[in-house]
Amino acid sequence: MIKVYGNMKCPYCVVMKENLDRNNVEYEFVDVLESLSNLGAFLAIRDREPVFDHLKQINDIGLLCFHR
Repeated sequence: MIKVYGNMKCPYCVVMKENLDRNNVEYEFVDVLESLSNLGAFLAIRDREPVFDHLKQINDIGLLCFHR
């Protein structure tokens, strides 16, 4: 199952979640602001995956994030 890291205050995350639901995609939504554990899990992914390097350079958070 796909894990999606995001937050419902993020407009991109809201639209993505609506699209996944509308298309009956099975996923687990992890709200990164719900707990420090969730935030830590997301940051661990963001900090080790090169795809986020550019976003970190421009001080972007990197949400939303899909992870297997």
